[in-house]
Amino acid sequence: MNIELRYQQVSDAERFYEILSNSTFKNFGVQPENIEAEIEYLKTNDERLKRGEHNYTICHNNIIVGGCGIKLNQHYKHIAALGYFVDTNYQGKGIATKAVELMENIAFNEFGVIRFELRISEFNIASQRVADKCGFVREGFLKKGIKVTDGFRDVYLYAKIKK
Repeated sequence: MNIELRYQQVSDAERFYEILSNSTFKNFGVQPENIEAEIEYLKTNDERLKRGEHNYTICHNNIIVGGCGIKLNQHYKHIAALGYFVDTNYQGKGIATKAVELMENIAFNEFGVIRFELRISEFNIASQRVADKCGFVREGFLKKGIKVTDGFRDVYLYAKIKK
């Protein structure tokens, strides 16, 4: 499978907006209000990078199919969190699994992470399967564990420890 990660660019805004604003796309907590909002968000990538947030575009056969990120914990340098989204038209094809594997490699081997965490909505069965396939262990349930557009969502906490 030809999956590549590259750092996000402002030129990705239109495609990200298209993916995230799809009415059937409901497993990612934040949807941009409009393309301009997505452009403004992507313009802040350099600032977020300085704070340990590395955001990537997921490409499949040179087509943008999603986004993902690694956020290094500023207080516990050995811990990082990951997140991702994949266009509904490309879900179920192993793309998220491959992207998570690529992010693991970056986190463990380039950033020196020992513990990689993933928070998944209790209703997002597909991402729970991705976590299982990638060897993450479900460690608990966090009430109001992530902030989303309309409030907070309960999540499962998954983690993978570098061997």
